Amino acid sequence: MALTEAQVAFFEAFGYLHLPGYMRDELEWICEEHAKLFVEFDLEPDGERTVDLIPFIALSDRFTALLEHPKVRGALTPLVGEDFNYLGSDGHYYADEIDFHPDSDRHSCMSLKFGMYLDSLTQDTGCLRVIPGSHLQGPWRNQVYKWANVQVRRNTSGRDSLPELREKMPSMALENEPGDVVIFNHNTFHASFGGNAYRRMFAINVGCRARTEAELKDLDSFLEFTCRTGQPIYTKRMLEQASPTIMVHLEQTMERELVLWGKHRLEVHANRRGKAA
Repeated sequence: MALTEAQVAFFEAFGYLHLPGYMRDELEWICEEHAKLFVEFDLEPDGERTVDLIPFIALSDRFTALLEHPKVRGALTPLVGEDFNYLGSDGHYYADEIDFHPDSDRHSCMSLKFGMYLDSLTQDTGCLRVIPGSHLQGPWRNQVYKWANVQVRRNTSGRDSLPELREKMPSMALENEPGDVVIFNHNTFHASFGGNAYRRMFAINVGCRARTEAELKDLDSFLEFTCRTGQPIYTKRMLEQASPTIMVHLEQTMERELVLWGKHRLEVHANRRGKAA
């Protein structure tokens, strides 16, 4: 199932796309595999802290195979091309709230997140919120950043120079049922408020193949960011077991890692972190 022209145009204009029930037929095994990986890495949720497992799909042959699943490819290739770059994956049990922020501020080489939230979520129970159009460069995005970012809002006296909006920030609450897919541009401002301490989610990060100097610079900047923040892209098993189709999506990131560091980062980031202050 490929995206329609109207869906592609909506994503380009507003920076996100909600696909209700898109992966419902795969939901049972996805939930089982999600739970299994957190048990395997001794990261079962405790109800107090968010737990993160990265690079999530690279830890499972079944999850890795999603990169060549017809529905996943049907959603991604109209947005980032047939030869898109795989840029890593993250799995979570969320226990905290997340203020508005973008995942990137790189505009030459477009990248996005293909996300699945595995629980029923509303605007009051932790669903994803996005600010439509906030992925686009310009003065309006700069203003959104000021309203969304605590450090920017504060003046030198330590008092807020702009009020904190949080749930009142003009945004779309993408209420979710298990099996839904949410795709959003990494530059799109997003957040999550409320909800319980066991919210299951995983996401696949992909981007357009870099073809120009500016695009290569953006790709290298993304890889450097994942290195600084301890977010490896793949595992040794993924590189050894990947099919030729999947290797197309790994080859440029593998090449750039060798240029940047002379090696591939193959560790696993398994982490518990406290609730956001």
